[in-house]
Amino acid sequence: MVRAQVRYTENNLLFERVILNISLLCVRLCVCVAVSVVIQRVGVSPVTVAVDGSLYRFHPHFKRLMSTKISQLLPANIQVYS
Repeated sequence: MVRAQVRYTENNLLFERVILNISLLCVRLCVCVAVSVVIQRVGVSPVTVAVDGSLYRFHPHFKRLMSTKISQLLPANIQVYS
């Protein structure tokens, strides 16, 4: 596979920041809130969270962002592994 040379311009960097912010919002709203509510209702610790999908697999920061946000939303006595 041949990769093209990428020249970073002001527009490229702005676009990258916008996509990062959208990714952060997606992590916070779509995944973490739902997962943390389910974990709290189950009430078991430690908990292993299994996630599948192309966003989780291919996004460079999604796993770290998701783990961090879920940990922030849960009480300190619940441990989560993903």
